[in-house]
Amino acid sequence: MTEPIAVVVAALVLVATVVVPWLRLPLDGAFRQVFGRASVVVVVAAVAWTVMVALVAVFAPAVVMPAAVVAVVVVAAATWRARRLVGGRHRRPPGSLSVIGSIRALAHRDAYQLDHERYGPVFTASQFGRPVVCVVGLERGQRLLRGHRHQLGPSPLAFTDQVMGGFLRYMDDDTHDRYGPAFRLAMSRPVTDAARSIAFRTVSQELAAVTTQAEHPGPAMGRVAQATLMAALFGLDVDSPDGEVFGAVNRRFSRRTVLGGHRRTTGALRELRTLVADQRRRLEAGDVDAVCALGEFVASDDDLPDAVCVDNLLFMMRIGAPNLQGLLVWLVHLLAANPQWLDRCRDDNGGPEVVDGFVLEALRMAQSEYLYRRLTNDVDFDGLHLRHGQLVRLCVWESHQDPTVFSEPGRCTDRFVDQRFSQSEFSAFGLDNHACNSVGLVLMAARTVVQAVAADPGMELTPATGLTRGMRHWSHWRPGDDLRWVRRA
Repeated sequence: MTEPIAVVVAALVLVATVVVPWLRLPLDGAFRQVFGRASVVVVVAAVAWTVMVALVAVFAPAVVMPAAVVAVVVVAAATWRARRLVGGRHRRPPGSLSVIGSIRALAHRDAYQLDHERYGPVFTASQFGRPVVCVVGLERGQRLLRGHRHQLGPSPLAFTDQVMGGFLRYMDDDTHDRYGPAFRLAMSRPVTDAARSIAFRTVSQELAAVTTQAEHPGPAMGRVAQATLMAALFGLDVDSPDGEVFGAVNRRFSRRTVLGGHRRTTGALRELRTLVADQRRRLEAGDVDAVCALGEFVASDDDLPDAVCVDNLLFMMRIGAPNLQGLLVWLVHLLAANPQWLDRCRDDNGGPEVVDGFVLEALRMAQSEYLYRRLTNDVDFDGLHLRHGQLVRLCVWESHQDPTVFSEPGRCTDRFVDQRFSQSEFSAFGLDNHACNSVGLVLMAARTVVQAVAADPGMELTPATGLTRGMRHWSHWRPGDDLRWVRRA
């Protein structure tokens, strides 16, 4: 083979080995639908790489052949890594560590469910190349959590570095034993009842503002979530002067928090701490008559709230508001996709138990997705060996699709109206002592939205035709951007 032909062949090998695996992404219809921009970026990058290789082959041909060898070695290593894993003598959970496959899986809601069917209830998956042990089945997940409590630690997101004393969800057991019960008491039934009027008023305002121009309900549901949590956690009315100031600073704080500290959010956090201190003084002096979590701490005999409580309340607002917004948007979508529920959820028809059943079904179908933990020691579980340092994903959504527990799991039915499920069958708010302590508040806000939308005769809903999400394995699925509500002319 002459040298020019060898260079051409090496260039083709270099292009193919690098480009072809990544083209699986834009060629995947679901990936294109969910991550349209990323698909375009992959195609543009593939074209740019091809052009660059061609230019190098022309102007620096000596570089092409060794680069092609390196590319072949790298692709061979990636292929080896992506092979189907079997337990063997090491008793590893079966699965695959394909990097491309893990990115492609982001666009497929049933990705873990298919892996469960392929490999069994405990399997290995990849998240951007990082091995994760996935566990399907709530009873199985509870056994892992309870039987190996001291070998499973939290898997915190980056924002927790900003929280004084650690975020409640990720606290070690000793710290959580002090603050967990205090927060459960602070998020009392009177706090939920007091926030109900704010939630109802805000929902009513948002529905009254819907016009004959169709729009996505997401921003409105975001305002409902913000107003409800601000009232419940801090006793602040979003429409009051103090509430408006708090809301403005909180919006600035919320921009980059989840991905870690940033100078703008760090400054906003300091301002929020000052605003909470001001509200605390008003509550202590009796200048504000508000039943809220901050007030419950003030009234307690435990020298609370301290800095840990204050920061956790602020981050409960930051993390809880978009999560609650997500649930409320799902409720609107499911009402639109299942219009029979609109009649059933009106006050004069099914009653509150029907509304509660619909909300729980929405949580099962859509909102409850996963729990993450990190192995702090090696663990033997169900005949498999789980290694220190690995992440564990408890697949809650996949567990809620079990047809032996929920007949026709893909349908929105009234199964929760007349039937009760054990925690090993249905668990929307957590599986251990780090479970959500705001269950009553979440359910109250959800009921309020469902009843208000169902009672509005002029509202017309159009369901989303697909789903979307952020490009992270921990980001939540949500209805597509074509979800709409509109006021009938």
